[in-house]
Amino acid sequence: AGAGRAALDAVLALAVDDDEGTRAAAIRMTASRLFAHARLAPRVETFAAAELDGAVTAEDDAGVRRRLLLYMALCPRRPQLLGRPLALYGGATAAAQESILKQLSLLMPHVPADFHAEPLVSLIEGAPPESTPAAQRMVQVVAELGSPPPALLAGLLRLVRARTHDARALAPLLPYLSSSQTVEALPELLRLPSASLKQALALLMHASPPPLPPTQLLLALHSIDLEAEGLALKSAIDGVQACIAERSVFTQTEVAAALQQLVDADPIPLLAMRTLIQGILYHPKLAEFAAGTLLRRLAQRRIWEKERLWVGFLKACHVGAPHSFGVLLSLPKPQLLQALDAHADLKQGLTVHAATNLSSIAPDALEALGLTEDD
Repeated sequence: AGAGRAALDAVLALAVDDDEGTRAAAIRMTASRLFAHARLAPRVETFAAAELDGAVTAEDDAGVRRRLLLYMALCPRRPQLLGRPLALYGGATAAAQESILKQLSLLMPHVPADFHAEPLVSLIEGAPPESTPAAQRMVQVVAELGSPPPALLAGLLRLVRARTHDARALAPLLPYLSSSQTVEALPELLRLPSASLKQALALLMHASPPPLPPTQLLLALHSIDLEAEGLALKSAIDGVQACIAERSVFTQTEVAAALQQLVDADPIPLLAMRTLIQGILYHPKLAEFAAGTLLRRLAQRRIWEKERLWVGFLKACHVGAPHSFGVLLSLPKPQLLQALDAHADLKQGLTVHAATNLSSIAPDALEALGLTEDD
């Protein structure tokens, strides 16, 4: 027994040898043969774990690799071991973190497929928040293998919604979510920093096929109950902006279809007016449709009775001028006067428009502009 222990220790020592060739041969023998023996496995795991603990404190890449690779080589054979590098990742040196991420990319394809479902969710659930980049790398590799297990999709979404509220680990799976799962995930995406939010939404928009068609994605973002989710208005603004800015996806046709549904919604979403303005700015040819159909519909719905939306409506009319002149001149006199007060630079254009279309302009509008039919 003593000789056997000495032989095992000799092989383990070679598995962390400075010579790369020697080390690689010893790691292969340890992982493929020695670790498979129930009697030897505890000693192998204890030794490898101690080396891992040392690896995460090493400052240079060579030092990290020398002590890290043995432990990582054991993980495909016992995936539960991945919990340890996840737990240590947050406190590891920069060199160790980089090496851990690289090794996760290499070994995850060789982890048994059944680990890619509930066991992986459980592993991530038990890891500290600081380990998220490592968890995200693991999930990313599984996603790149194609068709991630439904249990992984549902489990990570549940974890993010119920506990972590950090969608970074979920992000690689976004193209594989169902439409209902995507709607559920959107509030968590809005919690991401701006750059990460844009990347996440890009994954959704460019998926083939996308979990939510462009119009439905835009509508879903407007439908989020920001107060209930504890989200700032700016987060929703950033999300909508990121979508509309992706003009290869959000074409003029798509934006017009979404805006049509927004102005018909009851209640009208708070961000609808801002989105209307953004739509016109990104697609100037949309101004005529916006004025002739959307703004007119909003006027018919007495948009001035909703103060915050009314301010946005007037801004949209300003951006949509001169196409919006007809809508503005159809407003009741008090509301037209408010529009002129808010955007005085519109008066000259409105006056010219009214003067050349006297027969179709209401007397109240002419009076508001200082015109009479005799003029």
